[in-house]
Amino acid sequence: MASVQPQPDQLDRFRAFLRNELLADLEAWLSRRNQLDRDIEQLQALRQTVATLESECSQHGFINVLGDLGCEFFVQARVAVGTKQSDFKRCLCVNIGMDVHLEMSLDEAAEFASARLASVEAEREAACSKIGQIQAYAALFAYGLSALPCND
Repeated sequence: MASVQPQPDQLDRFRAFLRNELLADLEAWLSRRNQLDRDIEQLQALRQTVATLESECSQHGFINVLGDLGCEFFVQARVAVGTKQSDFKRCLCVNIGMDVHLEMSLDEAAEFASARLASVEAEREAACSKIGQIQAYAALFAYGLSALPCND
């Protein structure tokens, strides 16, 4: 049986596909995974902040706050927490995405962070799976190109 020799223009098209399609997709998915990692870190920080605020409120009856007024000028304040709900409103402004902020109670913020964290972690797992798939395709494609007898 005679072997089929690929034409040079076919090899160029395959190389271009590998370089322009597969590797470009890989870059995009890696960038997306990195963004999801940053989102996960922010949501974990939100959960930690809520836990710290709840702990401080219940233990001491006040919260120590450090605020940035601008130009690296900070002020420190102690906010008393009353026993009535009307005395002190335990709320946070939470960025829910696309620069939209909502005022939430500490319980709502903790609930939001947990639900969003589960969603983002699932999305990250899907992105990692897609990255592995693209890497496997690229490796297989590169190996196939290198195994051709007329490869330069």
